Amino acid sequence: MFETTTVPKGPYDGIEFSVPTHSTLCVAIPQGETVLARKGAMQAYVGKVSFKHKGKGMKKIFKSMLTNESGLSLMTCTAEEESAMFCSGGGRIKLLELVDDTIYINSDHVLAMTSSLDYDITTLKSIGAIASRGLFQLKISGTGTIAITTDSVPVVLQVSPDKPVMVDPDFSVAWSKNVTMKFKLDIKKKDLIGLGSGEQVQAKFTGEGFVVTSWKRPVPRMARK
Repeated sequence: MFETTTVPKGPYDGIEFSVPTHSTLCVAIPQGETVLARKGAMQAYVGKVSFKHKGKGMKKIFKSMLTNESGLSLMTCTAEEESAMFCSGGGRIKLLELVDDTIYINSDHVLAMTSSLDYDITTLKSIGAIASRGLFQLKISGTGTIAITTDSVPVVLQVSPDKPVMVDPDFSVAWSKNVTMKFKLDIKKKDLIGLGSGEQVQAKFTGEGFVVTSWKRPVPRMARK
């Protein structure tokens, strides 16, 4: 289901996604159709496009408050005539096509998606989720195209019942619907005196499917909350 190529995807309702360069998304939008994009992602457009804040609805707002989720702020991009819009997320862009399917994606990796898709905020059922890492993700369902952005070329790892996959939570990008993610704590005596490896918290993926990982640029210490 997940493809690491940048071939054009769609069209859905006439909307087509393509990646002319590794860091630029091009969306062809017919008149009257709408695309969802991350706020601030629009780089340029040709034609006539109107932009509006995409409200979350009370259910999503309530979940955002509970999970402290603020990473995904969307806008609707509606073409008032046949248009082409260019977006950038500051990283490598890959396209994902869903056909009556579901995928979980960490919200800071979502750049744009067709409005034919439904999304919701989900939380981890694990006490380890108290840690600030990976507390929330998006459950995206339906049929359409998603553009994600990563700091490096994504790696797709297969998950099976007898072979779970462990991932640094900061490097997890997405996983398929039949895969479950839980935090695993691996604390040793050395960790308590500052001599540990720094890998005490891991994301454990179990089930049948895949998980997508990608290296992520460290956040400068002064920029952390």
